[in-house]
Amino acid sequence: GMVNFMNSFKTEFLKSSHCLSIFLCIFSTNCAVTAQLQSLLDLDQISNKFKEFGTKPVGFDASFHAEPLNFAQFFVGRWSVEIKVQSPESSETIGDIVQGNYIIRRESSSRLRGIYFENVTESSTAVKNTLRVIVELKTPHSGAFKTARARTDIFADDDDPDAKYRTLFAFDFKQEGVGDGAVHLARGTWRGRRKGEYQLAVASPATFHLTAAFPPTPEDGAGRLLVWNGYKQAPPKTFWQMHGVMATFLGVAWIAVRVARWRFVRGECEGL
Repeated sequence: GMVNFMNSFKTEFLKSSHCLSIFLCIFSTNCAVTAQLQSLLDLDQISNKFKEFGTKPVGFDASFHAEPLNFAQFFVGRWSVEIKVQSPESSETIGDIVQGNYIIRRESSSRLRGIYFENVTESSTAVKNTLRVIVELKTPHSGAFKTARARTDIFADDDDPDAKYRTLFAFDFKQEGVGDGAVHLARGTWRGRRKGEYQLAVASPATFHLTAAFPPTPEDGAGRLLVWNGYKQAPPKTFWQMHGVMATFLGVAWIAVRVARWRFVRGECEGL
């Protein structure tokens, strides 16, 4: 009886150790993958990709061009934008780079509404340059982008009756190129405080690159380029999306230990 008990214990111990080693291997692999994903999502790397996109727009990402793009869906979401002013002669950045945010939602099939603010703290006392935004769509790929200076708290009030909206630019996207080099472009007049011409390039469902060119003025004696690099932030993940795989691994490991323990107890009882 004692010999059978020791053999059973040795067998079940080896099985449990094997299950545990598999679990630890999976756990370490998962941690390594998570570290790789975090490095891929590093903001500095994203910024570098945007800079590359600024010079090579057709080579950034055009995997979404197989079907017509619905720009009502494209604009909706939370966008982070990097805004800078450049010299057209030297491409040197003039002044500080501004970090802005757009939050846009669908109001109807042909109308989107949202807000814009600078700084990342969602508090009316900690942000600046707050604007309200309306996107009016004539077709799924054409319409007008309008802005107004916010007169009320953009985080507390959904509407601002006194806001005076003006068209910043009208857009009518056309697909340029075919295959992997395709990109959606809109060009036209920039109607902000300083008038000029703009080009908006969309090369993926979650990125855009906008350049506005302004002619020289007596004040600066030279032209200016306004460059926007934007990317859409992914919606928050649920607990299961973030930890589901690890929870499954832990569950499997727990079951394996329980089964091994049950077999060990049963073998001990049978050996008596």
